[in-house]
Amino acid sequence: MTEPVELKTLTDIYDTLFARLKRTEGGPEMSLKSLPTLNKHILGLSRGRMYIIGGRTSQGKTTLALQIAMDMAKQGKRVYFLSFEMDDEEIMLRMLANMCEKDANDIRFNISKHEDMTGRVREYFDKGNFPLLLTYNVGLTVGELNDLIADLPTPDLVIVDYIQAIRKIDLDKMTSMNNYIMDFRRLCVEHNFCGILVSQINRSAMDGSEKKPSLWQLKGSGTLEEHADVVMLCHWDYFYDDKKDKHKYNVCISKNRQGATGQVDVSYYPEFYKFKDAGEKVKAEPMLFVQTKVEVEELTENQRTTIDLFGGRIIND
Repeated sequence: MTEPVELKTLTDIYDTLFARLKRTEGGPEMSLKSLPTLNKHILGLSRGRMYIIGGRTSQGKTTLALQIAMDMAKQGKRVYFLSFEMDDEEIMLRMLANMCEKDANDIRFNISKHEDMTGRVREYFDKGNFPLLLTYNVGLTVGELNDLIADLPTPDLVIVDYIQAIRKIDLDKMTSMNNYIMDFRRLCVEHNFCGILVSQINRSAMDGSEKKPSLWQLKGSGTLEEHADVVMLCHWDYFYDDKKDKHKYNVCISKNRQGATGQVDVSYYPEFYKFKDAGEKVKAEPMLFVQTKVEVEELTENQRTTIDLFGGRIIND
């Protein structure tokens, strides 16, 4: 049976728009503080919209998604980072490298050398102002994602890394993927959160002379392109030619329903799993603990139990 369609009057639409514009008066409601040039280009992140971060293997798409997650959490936004590829400890290692601006492999094999700074990061998390939930292999189906969002406080941002790794529940992977994308987009609107799907680029696209990815190369489904509000494609010249500048990196805005498309140049520090504005250098002593006090909604005991059942770890107390 078809569900009834809710029709809005022009006055209703005006009132909804006016309320949203009041929330963004003076700037985007969810700004990327760590990447101001990219933030200006995409007009920040918006609730109720779906974003795609696409890229080829080992070219920084997860690093960009994770930095966005950390950026939002530092501002007190509730973020759910659902990883289908790396476990939560590997993600934490990347977070430590990013926040401390120390080589990830040096932390991996010489933790005692970095124990003071990484210990300060733990103390920072313990203050309760960094509401980031990390999960591994949770949300592989839309049903799991629905349950997670229903049982926990409504998030400001949900990131899925990566869409091609979802579990097949339909006759074929393509149908499962299309349904997941459309349902994820619906959840963004219904629950008023910003959604980011990380996506692979077709490997065959690497064979051509033009290495920069294009919108049509998003792997596996035209539904990604069709339903996304913003598509950001990652490109790292150094990956193909180690004579190129290691830190020069491009984020190509290939689709943007509320702004301009085009290329944004940023600086990439792969050893730190970190992006900065183009030309910006890393600091000898990063200001990783400077943060304005933010109000973070406390979790109930039932919600904490739900996190344990899902196998997630939340960094906010």
